[in-house]
Order: sequence, then C-alpha cells, then structure tokens
Amino acid sequence: MSSFRRNSSVVASAGACPGRRAGLVVPPRGPRALAAAIHRLLEDGAPRREMGEAAYARAKSEFTLEHMREGTLAVYLSVTASKE
Repeated sequence: MSSFRRNSSVVASAGACPGRRAGLVVPPRGPRALAAAIHRLLEDGAPRREMGEAAYARAKSEFTLEHMREGTLAVYLSVTASKE
C-alpha cells in the first residue's frame, strides 16, 4: 500500500494486487512474466502514470484512518457479539 500512496504503479503476483487498474499481475514464481511486466512499465510511461494515479486514488479513498477505524470496530463488535 505504500507504493499506492506514492502514486506508483505496482507489479505483483496474483492475489497480491487487488484491482488491476493500479498495477500489473503476474503469475507466482514467474520470473519471465515479472521481468516483462517491469520492462513494460519502464518503457511506456502512459500506463505507468495511469496505474499510479489509480493506485493513489484508491489509497486516498479506501485506506484512510476512518476506514481502518471502522473496519477494526466491526471486527471487535463481531467478536464480542459471538461471545454473548
């Protein structure tokens, strides 16, 4: 998530990069695919910038203090409710 906050695109293995607008997803243990994805972003600035902007917008909207507080409270409430 720190790269999202820095307005950076991401290259990650499947499952590690939710929302493909913010980065490229490659198969786990796929070094050739990883290298190709990195090369693509280095060579073509337009998708890199678009993905970085999408990542930043997502970080701003979904990873706020308020959002984390609400999520934590929901977990605490569900745990305490199941104990009653």
